[in-house]
Amino acid sequence: MSLLFGAIAWIERLWKRFRAAMPAGSGLPDRLWDRRHRGVLVVLWLHAIGIACFALYTGNSWGHSVFEGGIVALAAVAAALPVGHRTTQASLAAFGLIASSAMLVHLSGGYIEFHFHFFVMVGLMALYQEWAPFLLAIGFVLVHHGVVGVLDPSAVYNHAAAMAHPWRWAALHAAFIAAMSVVSLTTWRLSENARAEAEQRLRETQTLLAVSQALSSTLDLTEMLRRVARETGRALGADTVGAYLTEPDGTVLRAAAGHHVPATRLDEFRAFAIPVRGHRFVEEALEAGEPTWSSEAQVDRRIDQAVLARFQHRSVLFAPMIRSGALIGGIYAVWWTAPRRFSQDERRVVSGIARQAAVAVVNLCLHEETERRRHAAESLVNLGRVISRSLDAEDVAQRFADSVSTLYDAESAAVYLLDEDSGDLIALAVRGSRTPVAKGTRVPRGTGTIGRAVRDRVPVVSDDVLADPRTGGTTLAVPLVAHERIVGALVVSQRAGWRFDEEQVRLAELFAAKAALALENARLYGETQRRLKVSETLQGRLEALLEATRQLSSATRARSYRHGDSGSVRASAAGWRRPANRSWCRISPSTLG
Repeated sequence: MSLLFGAIAWIERLWKRFRAAMPAGSGLPDRLWDRRHRGVLVVLWLHAIGIACFALYTGNSWGHSVFEGGIVALAAVAAALPVGHRTTQASLAAFGLIASSAMLVHLSGGYIEFHFHFFVMVGLMALYQEWAPFLLAIGFVLVHHGVVGVLDPSAVYNHAAAMAHPWRWAALHAAFIAAMSVVSLTTWRLSENARAEAEQRLRETQTLLAVSQALSSTLDLTEMLRRVARETGRALGADTVGAYLTEPDGTVLRAAAGHHVPATRLDEFRAFAIPVRGHRFVEEALEAGEPTWSSEAQVDRRIDQAVLARFQHRSVLFAPMIRSGALIGGIYAVWWTAPRRFSQDERRVVSGIARQAAVAVVNLCLHEETERRRHAAESLVNLGRVISRSLDAEDVAQRFADSVSTLYDAESAAVYLLDEDSGDLIALAVRGSRTPVAKGTRVPRGTGTIGRAVRDRVPVVSDDVLADPRTGGTTLAVPLVAHERIVGALVVSQRAGWRFDEEQVRLAELFAAKAALALENARLYGETQRRLKVSETLQGRLEALLEATRQLSSATRARSYRHGDSGSVRASAAGWRRPANRSWCRISPSTLG
């Protein structure tokens, strides 16, 4: 029994191999099929005319000649009618051609040389690349040689051996036809392979073109990556696709966009970061520069266990986005329940998508960096123009806070002023709905990120502004230094996970330098204004005192003239002298303010 099962299994394997080697018989594209069919119809009509002429040449009557040629002509007309499936049209054409071979053999009196016409017609039938007309032609040869060979041997054969054993010679002719068909089948198979490869290349080109168009039609990084995920999902038929970007430290991949992410997994998709270092599945893709995949992710030891525990997918493919040898992101496609294997063509398509996405990401980052620098330069110029029109410290500080918050798209920005007496920092201006401080907030000397920045006179990046874990996010504090003198601090706060790069820190220093000079100028202007106000007050009171003195002097002289040279005033030719009692001209401190 086991031997029987083994034989059956061997036959099944042999049959599968045979089927794999045979042409699939897939239909040609309509345009190509129509062109070939028109060529076959031309051959049919030529045979119809030629057979009628050959019948007359061999001494047959006009009626017989027209009948012989009319059969082929009728087949040509039927095959040309646009009715039914095109397989039917091809079969009718095949019947007409193979019938013309039989007629030529019959009209020649069974000459063996005319049998070669069958070989030509069977080969011509392979042009349709369909099994129905091809098998019809071979079957017709076998039946024609066998049946007609029995009924009228002289119409098929012209030698005694074949006339005596028509079926034997029919089988022999069919065998040779079958042997010749191997060549046609091989050509047919190669043609199918070439067409399939061309169609695959066309699909790849169309997919990559669609990706290119999708990437070039937006300058928004998130939207661009969402389109990358969408096109990858369409190309592979994936359940879910995520587009990831590498964190600046290169240790993890964080989701930037997705396609068909289940609502129940959306929070996990956004929050969970795929590890890079120590994750063999990702590292292999980076080393090879090509996608890695697994049809049984749950038992694949290359895949990080935390990833499996979080997503629990069945099949997965990861295509790395690589630029200048560095991993800048990746495409992560999953099938939740179905096992999935990937052909070389599919991997090539996804690899092409990932390469295009990598170039697009780099170009977008360069564009964003260029735009950010341009905007920063414009902001600095505009800010300088604006603050030159104002010398009010609060107004200047608020304008700086607004500009920095807009430039960095920050959650909050604040400008602090140093209290020289206590060393504390006081929030002079704030901007942002989620700022952890309010205007007027006092930060004790040396406290938190701001205190360290002021103390060390260098920019400081920290997780919070006041060493308070409740604030969250990331904070950049930059000291405001004017003429080697600390005047305050500039603070920019971002969401959790944000990383300030060197360029952003340098830009903040430029803003801080301008802010420091502007605030110092505002302080000096304010101090000058206060001193001028005090001076004007003193001058006014002094003028009032002098006026009162003049009035008093006038009144005293008038009194002395009325009462003579006595009392407290003595006149002389040289002028007048103060009275001996000087208590009236004492000026108290309150008089001078």
